[in-house]
Parts: sequence; C-alpha cells; structure tokens
Amino acid sequence: MLSRENRVIGASIALLVAIALVVLPVAEDTLGLALSDQPLAAFVLFAGLAVLGPQLYLARTDEEISPRTRVRFAVVVSAVFALTFAEPGAVDWSEGTALLADLETLQHAVLVVVAVGSLVGLVCYEFVAGYRGRVVST
Repeated sequence: MLSRENRVIGASIALLVAIALVVLPVAEDTLGLALSDQPLAAFVLFAGLAVLGPQLYLARTDEEISPRTRVRFAVVVSAVFALTFAEPGAVDWSEGTALLADLETLQHAVLVVVAVGSLVGLVCYEFVAGYRGRVVST
C-alpha cells in the first residue's frame, strides 16, 4: 500500500506529465507559445507542481515529518531547479538596465535571483530560528 506522501507526490508528477503531454502541445500549436522559450514559466510549472505544491501541502497536513524539514527541502530543491532552468552564460550582469530589454535574458536573471534569494532567505531564517531557540532556552 502506498503511503499518503507517495500518493500526493505521485499525483503531482502525474499531473505534470499530463500537462506536458496534452496541454503544452495544444498551447504551442494554437497560441504559438513554446515552453522551451520561456524558462521562467517552465520553472514555475515544473517546480510548482513537482516540488513546492506537494511539499507545502504535506508540510501543512502530514505529521510524520516536521513541516520545517519539508519547507527546507522545498526551498533547496526549488533553488537547484531555478539554477538548472537558468542558462549559465545567458545573463551578463555588467549590462545593468539592459537586462530589461530582452525578455529571455530577464527571465534568466529572475531565475538566478530566485535561486540565490531563496537560499539566502533560508539561511537567514535558520539563523533567526536558531537564535530564538537559544534566547528562549536561557
């Protein structure tokens, strides 16, 4: 018998596969939108359905694993996916405001900022939570 956690994660991956096989080809044919040309949309779809959605849902409803652990996992894996979807050489940070001129470059820059920002936010949260724990226990 599958555990509730495996059913939730499996259902989210099945939904992602169904969208990738049915909805995206129809959208590409009718609207001319290719997900491969939109790295930010691909990241939101993939990370949202395959990682963030199930982990945050389970963090709220499941009592076997600590919600804090699930949120940590979701943040770290989402940051890894954001860096994966962002092309390493696509962003020239020395261009400054020229990043806003090209949509694809802007999307890659947003992905890098999301990845770095989420990791920095997690480290800051853990630092503050650890500090509060020490203050309360003394």
